Amino acid sequence: IGYTMSRSIVLTLTDMARVDEVLTAAMRNGGSQAGVVLLQNTEHPSYEMKARQAAAQVARESAKGVTEALGAKLGLPVSVTDRTPPVESVSAGNFAVSSDGSVTTSFAKRDLTVVSQVTVQFDMEAP
Repeated sequence: IGYTMSRSIVLTLTDMARVDEVLTAAMRNGGSQAGVVLLQNTEHPSYEMKARQAAAQVARESAKGVTEALGAKLGLPVSVTDRTPPVESVSAGNFAVSSDGSVTTSFAKRDLTVVSQVTVQFDMEAP
């Protein structure tokens, strides 16, 4: 029988180029494990909205092409389902700790990607 004790810390960085430096300092000062890194841009909500709008536009263009191929006209949307996943999380498996305690990651040069899946059902109008 035993117990496990842990403490956690939340860091907010405004300069992604300093991620490796901050993680190296944490490991050199007693850190032994990294859990999950949550990468989020302060403009994330606006990027999500842009992704939703782009996905909806692609859905409309695709439906219009199919509807015209069937000899009909695209009507109004009947239903819309949005499946925008939550903010991107990256597991700690992306860290590398060398024998001198330095930490390397790919986070500093990483691009954040916002993905949105929008399903739209349209009415079709007879010609």
